[in-house]
Amino acid sequence: MSLFLLGPVHAGYVAEEAWSLMRAELVGREQEPAALVEHLESALAAHPRVVLCRGEPGIGKTRMAEELTGLAAARGVAAAWGPAAESSGAPPYWPWRQVLRAMSAGVGIVEIADELGLTADLVRLAPDVFDAPAGDPGEIGRAHV
Repeated sequence: MSLFLLGPVHAGYVAEEAWSLMRAELVGREQEPAALVEHLESALAAHPRVVLCRGEPGIGKTRMAEELTGLAAARGVAAAWGPAAESSGAPPYWPWRQVLRAMSAGVGIVEIADELGLTADLVRLAPDVFDAPAGDPGEIGRAHV
């Protein structure tokens, strides 16, 4: 399972420009990349999206995430993804923690969270991003997201 955080694009862009930016053809995957490009176009039109990609191991979720973030980067859109752990030992909200960390590298996520009044909740998900003091690690599991 992967999570993607993105911004916008235009429908005519899908066929030509999107495919030329991809590494190699995704065999049997015409609908999925087209849908992802539509979500990217929507984000570029100021309607950001979160996309959940799920399925059995080995079906190409990581490749789809990499392709989407590559397309987003080529369009100047911040995008991040976080794989879910295959085991039950992962911390709660693990994919979201990864997304917040990745986005914080290029986006003023702390300032945005402050503006929107989300810092108190997000600090529980990614304390290292929001410079939270060390505390009860169990608090993450009680986050209200």
